[in-house]
Amino acid sequence: VRIAVAVGLLALLLTGVDWAIVLSHIERMTPAVVLLVIVAFAVQLGVSSWKWQWALRIHRLNFPYTFLTRVLVIGFFLNNFLPTSTGGDAYRVYRTLPPTPPKSRAISAVLLERVVGLMALLLLGLAGALALYATNDLARAYVMLAAVGSAVLTALVVLMRLRTPRLPQSRWLAPTRENLRTIATARGAWLPLIGISLLFQAQAILIIFELFRALDVP
Repeated sequence: VRIAVAVGLLALLLTGVDWAIVLSHIERMTPAVVLLVIVAFAVQLGVSSWKWQWALRIHRLNFPYTFLTRVLVIGFFLNNFLPTSTGGDAYRVYRTLPPTPPKSRAISAVLLERVVGLMALLLLGLAGALALYATNDLARAYVMLAAVGSAVLTALVVLMRLRTPRLPQSRWLAPTRENLRTIATARGAWLPLIGISLLFQAQAILIIFELFRALDVP
């Protein structure tokens, strides 16, 4: 079903494309721009491996950078080849399962990497929204939503510090409790993960910007 839906959506997309305009855009692309984007993607994969390595370190899992890069590239291929983007993450979890419990640390590391990456992207989006605040309605709505979300998040953090939430005492939730405890005590290890996540998202924005600029789109 997933394959059928994916093929159907791609067919719908392709039939709605004005190929004459596409060809005119392709003619504007220069070898230098294509090479720049390919190199930027390659560098981004390397940064992504670095980011994942720090997420694993927070969970007290240490793997060589070259090994993680190889696994990440295979996972990147699976994400682009399969109808969903979960295949690559599942492969990454499988290759980094620790020999000692809790084995769920591999899952938690990928989830943490994804969450921190999303927060980094939202933060960069806020910076862009603030720059466009005076001239763009969508930017003003983004800033307002960010302000409300920050207030709610701050309130939740205060409540959690006043009264530590307790998960139900179940052996099935024991790995989750252990992972949350490990993440909460990481402290200094968070800074490299946040910084690398910001670098990764900035690279993604740069790649998109260069492609639009190459097509002479303002």
